[in-house]
Amino acid sequence: MMDASILAMEMAEEALASLSVARSGPDKYSPHTAGRQYRDAVTCTIYSAMVVESCLRRLVAYRLWMQSRNPERKVLRATWPKHANIPLVLTFVKAAAVVDPLLIKDIEELMYKRRNRMVHGGGVEMTESEEDHPEHGLVRSRGLASVLLTEDDIEKAEWCVGVAKRVQAAVGEASRDPEWKAFAP
Repeated sequence: MMDASILAMEMAEEALASLSVARSGPDKYSPHTAGRQYRDAVTCTIYSAMVVESCLRRLVAYRLWMQSRNPERKVLRATWPKHANIPLVLTFVKAAAVVDPLLIKDIEELMYKRRNRMVHGGGVEMTESEEDHPEHGLVRSRGLASVLLTEDDIEKAEWCVGVAKRVQAAVGEASRDPEWKAFAP
């Protein structure tokens, strides 16, 4: 077995290295290179989010099952959802660990704004317009457009990988917090 977050971090870092090469090459504006840059940016974002989610869930599990006292552990095991959503996981992490508020803000941006837009397709934008046509008079138009990847996604790829690394470090530090002793009575 392999920890998926380790593989995800490797993939995000490889994509970031590939993105750096593509952005520094002489053909950085060619259509082939542009497609590669977007692919690498999406890989950085999605796999960085995977690392963050895995680390946060690991901290929650560690707190719930290994670092809580027996009476509380029984209640927590009985009430904690098997597949808790990210807002609930973040609420627990904020209550059970000392985490830099700026890191929490960055986690929320990575998970909600960036990852969700990519994973869930960004939604569909509905447009409606009216135009006074010289021959036909008032013409009404309606359209649908998917939200597209932008240059900002490429620019933020390194930031996404950085957030994942900061979360790894913060969770490691929180796991060793002396206030939370493993197998507490």
